Amino acid sequence: MQWKKLFGMRTEPEPMKVEVPKPKPKPVQPRESLIKNPTMKRDLQSIRTATAINSALGLGASFTDYNLNAIINDKLPSLMIMSRNLAMNNPIAAKYFSETANAVAGSDGIYIRPDVHLYDDEQKNIEVSQELERRFYAWAEDLEAFDIQGRFDFGTFQHMLEHERSIAGEVFIRIHTTRNGIKIEVINGIRVPTNNNQMMKDGRYISNGIEFSADGKPIAYYFMRYNPTMYAYDYTNPERVPAEEVLHYYLPSQPSQERGLPDIVTSQNLLSELDAFLEASLVTKKIGSAVMGFIENDEANKDEDNLGINDTSMPAYFDNEILEPGAIVELQPGQRLKDFSPKAATDGVAEYVDQQLTLISMGLGITKQALTGDTSGASYSASRLADKIQQNTYQVRINQLKVRVLKPLYRMWLRQELLNNNDMNLKFSDFEELVVAQYHSQRIVSLDPLKDAQYEILLLENGLKSKAEIIAESGRDPAVVLAQIEAEKRNGELDNQEDTQDDQTEQGDSEQESNA
Repeated sequence: MQWKKLFGMRTEPEPMKVEVPKPKPKPVQPRESLIKNPTMKRDLQSIRTATAINSALGLGASFTDYNLNAIINDKLPSLMIMSRNLAMNNPIAAKYFSETANAVAGSDGIYIRPDVHLYDDEQKNIEVSQELERRFYAWAEDLEAFDIQGRFDFGTFQHMLEHERSIAGEVFIRIHTTRNGIKIEVINGIRVPTNNNQMMKDGRYISNGIEFSADGKPIAYYFMRYNPTMYAYDYTNPERVPAEEVLHYYLPSQPSQERGLPDIVTSQNLLSELDAFLEASLVTKKIGSAVMGFIENDEANKDEDNLGINDTSMPAYFDNEILEPGAIVELQPGQRLKDFSPKAATDGVAEYVDQQLTLISMGLGITKQALTGDTSGASYSASRLADKIQQNTYQVRINQLKVRVLKPLYRMWLRQELLNNNDMNLKFSDFEELVVAQYHSQRIVSLDPLKDAQYEILLLENGLKSKAEIIAESGRDPAVVLAQIEAEKRNGELDNQEDTQDDQTEQGDSEQESNA
């Protein structure tokens, strides 16, 4: 262009240069690579879990309180189903549920013995107490009179309550008042819905299937109606039952807890991990025992003259992918098997199972020896200590059974008995004195009964315990036992007197014979 300008030649205008802005490179998104990082995945999972827990516990922006009722409202039905499935399919869970029912209720249940101290005459108090005891057990041991469905008596009723409570976390007892008295109905916790929460204008509210007053006192319970032919519950139309007709048995862990949680909740993951480990160990053992034999054919042994349906240009492969252990298979010409004797590595099974059982027993509040029933290698002192610890654990549940079920039930029965069959001329004004009773648990078989008996005698001799208390704790009626002891003493004294008279008579006869 410059030389054209110098010689005066005509030049064409230069084209304008338009600068096109280069697209900015997009920033690299490291999300995928970060997520593939195992450490980052664990951190993200931890954050998600913490967020879910905070949401479930009501710990959002307005952090106020640890709300266990929110978890119950969201998770209780699924937890009940999970626990019942473990009770049917897991031997450890099944052993725990039966063990706690046997320890709390025993075979005969907690015995109720009326202990009336209404009159100055102690003999009359004993007579009234014994008559109330006779009438109560005449009702409680009659299936038709006690249970509306005619299935339970008083002992099996208590055993079923603790067994159902340990599985579902709670159980309800509905009291039906009839013309002749009262009857009980056992209702499992799944029939109380958790989907009908609402606030009412007068301060009452419904939470987790229970209607409460403004002060938090239960007013009524809502029970789903049950279809016995479809085995289904109707969520849409529950029946409202006043709280005066319902007994609710569960073990609360918080003052404001509305419903119970299954005992197995804390050990659920441990049981799942143990099942997965044992299943993997079993699969490993199966693979290790799957030794097979193969007969190899060289490529040179192939008959090239006989071309059949297997003659193809494609390579021939062994068709079966899975063989039964112990199989002997002839391979096709040219095929080789590199490894057919797998080695099973299942070391440390006993140590892992023992550690898991220890953690599971801690979560269930039961000793490992009681959970497994294995006494191999157990010393006497260790077994005795474990037995004492276990009794303290069960005593808490026994006390809850007394407070939440047995004492209210006895009060209801006595009230109806005074209304319907008051031929003993007892007054309602004396009801609080008449309702007093002793509640005796079934005596646990001791590991060393001789030492226990010596301990009771030591307390008796030092005035720290009475004979009546010792007899009552053994499950017998002190009045009856003491009366029998007195009768035996009188009979023994009469026998001694007769023996003395006989001896004196024989001595006199011998003296007369000697004099003669």
